[in-house]
Amino acid sequence: MLLAEDNPINRTVARLHLVQWGVEVDEAEDGLVALQKLQAQLYDVVLMDIQMPGMSGIEVTQRLRLMPEHARAALPVLALTANVFRSDNEKYLAAGMDDYLAKPFTEEDLYAKLVALLSRPQAEPGPAGLPAYSLTRLREEVKGNATFVAAMVNSFLTHMPASLQKVRAAAEAHDWLQVAELVHHIKPNILTLDIEAARAVLPILEPAPALFPTPDAPARQVAVTQLLAAIEAVLLELPGELTQPAGHQAARR
Repeated sequence: MLLAEDNPINRTVARLHLVQWGVEVDEAEDGLVALQKLQAQLYDVVLMDIQMPGMSGIEVTQRLRLMPEHARAALPVLALTANVFRSDNEKYLAAGMDDYLAKPFTEEDLYAKLVALLSRPQAEPGPAGLPAYSLTRLREEVKGNATFVAAMVNSFLTHMPASLQKVRAAAEAHDWLQVAELVHHIKPNILTLDIEAARAVLPILEPAPALFPTPDAPARQVAVTQLLAAIEAVLLELPGELTQPAGHQAARR
């Protein structure tokens, strides 16, 4: 793992958390050093401070995403920031960062963020070439009615992004009751499109928390990250269903 942070005290705090989990930590004290290390070595994940001398964490991430080797360019990046304004956080995500963590952070929050990034679905299809979803169940329910399937696909593409935005906002606010209600609302869509990675976390997110503050909040945060990544992958793939010949669509799982 690469830890890019110009503040030596912050680096020490993060390193102490990481080494107790058996993580091998390489450190960069500024943005230029971070970029050099990223060019020279392949890491599992990067903890990237936003404000660093020489080159900001945003600039380093933007250059990382342009690297020709896919495994390097797709490296998970967790932004470390003292700024909690949503507009700035959206800017980090737009720059290619995968998630962000406000400083000072707790050990539990750091662990949850790292687990989520390291367990997220891959952006490219696996060796079997299976998509992130399946329309088999939907086609069976509508007896192969292609017009109905296309309407359902269009509806998912139109309405799901707004639902994901609400889930993300509720999770950022640690409003797990609201998250549970939103997840319950989109559950039928997840099941209809057979989104396996999202379906796997429903038992964690759908039940409303019984205690406040929610004791399993770190686990719920990890589950939200997996849910969002899984459905966003579907949103990227699904438009292809509207452009393929009907015979090809029917052949997909």
